[in-house]
Amino acid sequence: MIASTSITMCWICPETFSNNRDLKNHLMASPHSCMRVICPWCTREESTYRRMTELKNHVERRHAVILKTLQPEFFSESNGFWLSLQPKNYKRIVSPNAWESTMAIRTRAAVLSWLEGIKRPTKGQKE
Repeated sequence: MIASTSITMCWICPETFSNNRDLKNHLMASPHSCMRVICPWCTREESTYRRMTELKNHVERRHAVILKTLQPEFFSESNGFWLSLQPKNYKRIVSPNAWESTMAIRTRAAVLSWLEGIKRPTKGQKE
């Protein structure tokens, strides 16, 4: 019996990988950075992270009060789609939470709140 080998190709560059995990790691790294997610609570400047675990660590350090209100699923890879800077690319490698799921709804609300926050001028800035 011949062992089958599966080759996974990067859709951005000519590199190939033996599995999806290696492709995902490749996409997280420079120069692609296709998996970057935002922190929806940093409104003064955009704060992005390569992995959801990095976002969780940031929230633990900078937004501890908010962290207490979140379910652990908020930081799952599948929920990262809703925080992704490149959702089309993110979705090609990680299946997102369903649109109607409670976690997806809460995450989209956090992102909308973030967008409103970055639109508001801070003290001393002109509109």
